[in-house]
Amino acid sequence: MRVAISPEELHLLESEDETKDLLASLVVREPSLALKGTGYPLAQLREACGDVLNRIGFDENYNPNANGKMLEALIDRLFEA
Repeated sequence: MRVAISPEELHLLESEDETKDLLASLVVREPSLALKGTGYPLAQLREACGDVLNRIGFDENYNPNANGKMLEALIDRLFEA
């Protein structure tokens, strides 16, 4: 399965401890930036994105901030994969 990602999403995933190590086997850059994998590796990344979302994705009123919205959209795409 292939899931398109933006450069901003990639930067966020590369900067967080929960997700950065999982990316090595999933990121492809040609012909376009995407995550490519199957089953368990994508599920692991999806769960790690949820952990990041819980840690940095909400403001003081529990509304999603910019990172939270980006992570929520990515998690949705990973569920569809």
